[in-house]
Amino acid sequence: MKYSVNTKSNKLIVLVALCLAVMLWGCGKNEVHDNNDHNEHSTKEHKEETVDHSGHNHEEGEHTEKDTHTDYDHSKEKTEEKIKDDHLGHDHAEDENIEEEKEAHEQEIHKDDDEEGHSGHGHSEKDDNDNEDELIVELSEQALKLAEIKLGKVKMSKIGTTLELPGEIAFNDDKVAHITPRYAGIAKEVHKQLGEQVKKNDVLAVIESNESLSSYNLYAPISGYIVEKNITNGEFLSEEDDIYVIADLETVWVNCDVYPKNGQQIRVGQKIKIKAVGVDLETDGKITYIAPIYNGSNRSAVARAVISSQNMKWKPGMFIYASFEISSEEKVPVVSKNSVQVLDDKDVIFVPEKENIFAPVEVTLGMDDKNNVEILTGIDIGDLYVTNGAFEIKAKIVTGALDAHAGHGH
Repeated sequence: MKYSVNTKSNKLIVLVALCLAVMLWGCGKNEVHDNNDHNEHSTKEHKEETVDHSGHNHEEGEHTEKDTHTDYDHSKEKTEEKIKDDHLGHDHAEDENIEEEKEAHEQEIHKDDDEEGHSGHGHSEKDDNDNEDELIVELSEQALKLAEIKLGKVKMSKIGTTLELPGEIAFNDDKVAHITPRYAGIAKEVHKQLGEQVKKNDVLAVIESNESLSSYNLYAPISGYIVEKNITNGEFLSEEDDIYVIADLETVWVNCDVYPKNGQQIRVGQKIKIKAVGVDLETDGKITYIAPIYNGSNRSAVARAVISSQNMKWKPGMFIYASFEISSEEKVPVVSKNSVQVLDDKDVIFVPEKENIFAPVEVTLGMDDKNNVEILTGIDIGDLYVTNGAFEIKAKIVTGALDAHAGHGH
């Protein structure tokens, strides 16, 4: 039993010792663990602080980077805006420069045009003065005598214009005979042929009467030419047949066609000049008759003159033109027709500027006749002008201009 108790006590002592040992070992371990924990905690805190600091630094870095990026973006935007503004400004400046250059170029062109215009204008004025100088003619006393220069004054006078009307030569109906049989019968003999000249009482034909069966002669009632023949041997002839027409051609009619617009300008007794168409033949006449009505076919009235055939020169059927001289109703300013000359396609007359010096004056012409021409504008009544020798003055101007141009070309 005692062995048992001791055994148990030994076991208890051993157990206690083990517990103490474990406890001592545990305390040491705890200190080490505490130190380790402290170290780990310090390390952890240091790490956390480091992490926090790093995170803080990272956040600050991000913030800094963000701020830097924002500043960069803002700077970039400013830079882009500045570039854009600079570009726009540059474009605007270029546009302004282009506009200024364009305006300057236009002003320069306008200036050149003005200078050319003024230069051309001056040249034109110079040319005009030169032309005026060229057109003024000074003649010596000897040249005046050779050209037979004479002066006259513009005067008032009635002036006639020429009216030309178409017409035709016709038989003088008052000198034409129509021969018909006295009795109906048969033509036994035909003595005269068409175109033959006959004398009064010449036997034209012999006819046998149907009633009496006797023959009788047909005589020429007037002298003239047989212009129509309607008879043959053995032919039956009635009392109404014109078997011969004889015309006295010593005189003929001139029948002119007068149209309504000229009807009031033609009068009986008016003199006319007759010209044959296609033949060099001309004569004078006088109106003896004007028809009271107009022809329905061509709306014209006949104005007639009687003229000599001049030994058959004027033959019926010839076409003619009849010229009528029509006077103005009132007096008008007139100059000599020979005084009017054409210079540079203009009608001019020459007037004295000074002694022996003459200049052309452009005039507007109106009616004219054989001697005078009406002046509408350019010169006044009573003004002096060259009545004779105007052509010689014109020739002097033309030759002088040619010489001047030839010298200029040289």
